Amino acid sequence: MLTELNTLLESNGLLVKKPICDLVSSCCNSQKEVIDFDVLKDKYCKRRGVKKMPKSADALLLEDIQEKTRITFVEMKDLSVFMEDLKANGNTDEFSVEQLLLLLLANDFEADRKMIDSFALLMTVAKDCGLNNAFYPFLLSEDCDKKFLFVLKISARDFVRFRFQILAIKKRFDYWVFGEVNFITANEFDRRYPIE
Repeated sequence: MLTELNTLLESNGLLVKKPICDLVSSCCNSQKEVIDFDVLKDKYCKRRGVKKMPKSADALLLEDIQEKTRITFVEMKDLSVFMEDLKANGNTDEFSVEQLLLLLLANDFEADRKMIDSFALLMTVAKDCGLNNAFYPFLLSEDCDKKFLFVLKISARDFVRFRFQILAIKKRFDYWVFGEVNFITANEFDRRYPIE
């Protein structure tokens, strides 16, 4: 199914692959090749005359792993300045950090909307490119491992220090169609998604 999707995206001029470190919004040093989902969105919406651009993840990973298909949406955020501001203002108690991170995700990053729009955009693009109707039940099935990954530029020390606040925020996304919504540091991306 993924091979067909890749072929259709490429033949429709929507497939732009590059190392994740080369994406405009990247906070990773990884050379892992991904689909530039922002470019895909921009090309698709321009071609379709879409006036109000959907929110979307920065990257898309399509992988066949051990008899299972994995589709991973990747959103990258540089939180280093945010964390420095927290420390400078003395807002490091658990409640303050959790509330500020929630506000940041909801308002500045629009995490909920990015998750919904990214999934809907992939389904719409696949349909418009001519992918067969078997893709939709497949995409929603257990055979397709769907993930949404927030890759954060944050020190490992701060990530560990505020892990309970990050876990509380992660819990908020448990009801989504994604099998896993996770937050990892930019440095951890290389370990979890090695170059084949």
